[in-house]
Amino acid sequence: MLQAFTHNKLGRWLTKSPWQIEDLLTSVFFGTCEYAGIDGWNYVLNPVLSNACFINDNGKKTKLNTLPDDVKEIEYLFWEHFSAFEENGITTSSGEPEVIIIITSESNERYVILIEVKLNIGKSSIANESELIISDQLSKYYKHLQKFATEKNAIPLGVVYITPSVAYPKEEIIDSLTELKKLGETEDAKIFWLSWRSVPVIMDKNKNDLPCILLNLRDTLVYNWGYFYEEIKPFHVEEIDDIPIFQTTFLDLQTIDDINLNLTFIKYFIMKSENEKIKMTFQNANEIYRNCLRIILSADLYLQENNFIKYGNDWKHFYDEPGGPPKPTQFMDINNANGLLYSYFIHQYSSADYPNYLITICVAPWRFIKSENFTPVCCSTLLKQKSTAGNDPYLLGSIPLWDIENDFSGKIIEYKEYGQLVKTENSRAKFNEIVENQIIYGVSLPLDKIASSSELSKLIIDPILNKQKEIYSLI
Repeated sequence: MLQAFTHNKLGRWLTKSPWQIEDLLTSVFFGTCEYAGIDGWNYVLNPVLSNACFINDNGKKTKLNTLPDDVKEIEYLFWEHFSAFEENGITTSSGEPEVIIIITSESNERYVILIEVKLNIGKSSIANESELIISDQLSKYYKHLQKFATEKNAIPLGVVYITPSVAYPKEEIIDSLTELKKLGETEDAKIFWLSWRSVPVIMDKNKNDLPCILLNLRDTLVYNWGYFYEEIKPFHVEEIDDIPIFQTTFLDLQTIDDINLNLTFIKYFIMKSENEKIKMTFQNANEIYRNCLRIILSADLYLQENNFIKYGNDWKHFYDEPGGPPKPTQFMDINNANGLLYSYFIHQYSSADYPNYLITICVAPWRFIKSENFTPVCCSTLLKQKSTAGNDPYLLGSIPLWDIENDFSGKIIEYKEYGQLVKTENSRAKFNEIVENQIIYGVSLPLDKIASSSELSKLIIDPILNKQKEIYSLI
């Protein structure tokens, strides 16, 4: 992280959590690779950057797999300042990308890659209305890369845009390419994308060979930044009739990335506990929380492939300390939905192909279905939105989870304005304010019925996608 200090990148951010500072992440990751020398390239950057991809309008994926293997020297330039320049009457704005990597092969050929890192925000600049200025962040970086490579007598391999999302940032990259084409680029520029979550997974392929410094780097990405992706796995959860220790231990769960830290805590209790009941509780919790996150990330990927993007400024995950589960005869509404759940995670999506339609994927690690146990569940919903009101679209999107009559059979259920779940006047008003046609469609299953990504798509997501296509075809 010395690079971040020497380039004065941390002072203005010292009031923030270190895990929210993108310049620190840049410095830790690429700086560690620099200190590791050629091992940093061979074991980390070469396999990782080779997986950066571009997806065209037809869905064809192209990877940055043209990286040289016979590398003898790597040079890293952190936050190199590029001044604005003019070419053929068009001005490319100034910029300061995170990293420039200059690669020299054994045959003395030189290659250049430009790296742009993001955490919780998108591009810092977008296209200018002027037809004579290139200002979109990725567009101008591509032009600077070309110029820099020419000056260094090197081959420009491309711009790599690295973000935490598992969903390809289609709109952002299309906007960048559109600006370049408008201003004279005749072919698709080499702008690639890579997810931070894929990095530890790729590193794990060489985990047994990683030098200590690179193994520590991998663990830092997983346990401090929370970056990992795992395939959904089959599991069986023993019914738990008493979870006071679990309940009190995890009341501080706040964000989806914190799951990694909590999983570490869970494993500690599994190893240390001599009480078999407590040990079983935490073993179950470990499986449940991991598959909750696997399901959410898998849904992100699948819906991105179906041209959906995230809805809202942030994907939401809610946690509220429950005041005790409701009585089996009590009806639920939007005001006390959280009382049924012991934390739940939500991602909501929209698509330009289906204006105003929202799809929600939600998992609840603990849902009070029967009076004697807590059960993990998953659901998807479809609603047509006519207005937004704070978190209410997300809450309505999770409606099957707080339906105490729901048997989680996997069938499509219609939730209507005057149904049991919106019985109170306040909930009915919110329902009317948000839902266009007064119907929310929902599908839900117990978590242990979803044993793979293909089952998630087939049983939970596809029925809702098909319902959306059916409704839209009738308009």
